[in-house]
Amino acid sequence: MSCLKILLNDLIPDYNLLFIWFFRLKANEMRCFTSRPAINFKLTNLVLISLLLMTSGCAIQPPISELEKTRNWETKKLILNKLNFWRLAGRMSVRHKSDAWSASLYWRQEQDSYNVGIVAPLSQGSIEINGNANAVTLKTSEDQVYSNDDVDLLMQQNLGWSIPVSVMQYWIKGLPSPELKIDKIILDDMGKLDELTQSNWHITYQAYARKQGYDLPSRLQITRENLVIRLIINNWTISDGN
Repeated sequence: MSCLKILLNDLIPDYNLLFIWFFRLKANEMRCFTSRPAINFKLTNLVLISLLLMTSGCAIQPPISELEKTRNWETKKLILNKLNFWRLAGRMSVRHKSDAWSASLYWRQEQDSYNVGIVAPLSQGSIEINGNANAVTLKTSEDQVYSNDDVDLLMQQNLGWSIPVSVMQYWIKGLPSPELKIDKIILDDMGKLDELTQSNWHITYQAYARKQGYDLPSRLQITRENLVIRLIINNWTISDGN
C-alpha cells in the first residue's frame, strides 16, 4: 500500500482517533519513508505538534456563562431597537391543518409604517398590506381593497387566514414583541435569540446573517397550535430613513 493510501485511509475527524492514527503512522514510517528519513522525521513531528495544538486549544476554551449571554443580549436589544428602517426579500411557507402554500415575501418597514407584499407563484394571487399603528389596508390581486385598524382581523375576515404581521415586525428582526408577554427566551452562545415564546406563539431561530453590522435572522419558524410559518430571508437592506 502506498504512503498516500495509508494517510487517506487513516484520517478520521476525532481527536482521540487522531492520536491512534499518529502512532500508527510512526509504526509505518520505516516502510513508507525509508528513502527520505529527514522528511519523515519532520512530518511526524509536525503532525504531533498540530494534534497537541488542536487538543490544547479545545481544552482552554471556557464555556460562555449565562451572565455573559445575557449581557450580549442586552447589547443586541439596544442595537436592534434602533433599527427602524429596513427592507427584506425572501420566501414564506404556511401550513394550517391540512392546507399548505408558499409565496415570495417582500417587507418594507419605516418606523411604525409597513408595506408587506405576499406573491404566490403561477398566478395564484398576491396581496399587499399597508399599515401603521392607526389603520391598515389590504389590496388583493383582483384590485379589491379592504381596510381596518387590526391587520390580523382584516386578513382573517377577507382571506380566511392570517399571519401575525403586527408582531412579526419585531420577531423578524430577532426581538420579542413589546405588545405580548414573554413566556420564554433561550439565547445562543453569542447572545442572540435561539427560541422565543410569547402568548402561545413559539419562534425558533434557525440561522442568522451578518448584514451591514447587524446580526439578523435569515431562517426562522413561527408556530401556534395548527399554524406553522417558515421564513427564509434572502436579502436584508438597512437604511437611515433618508
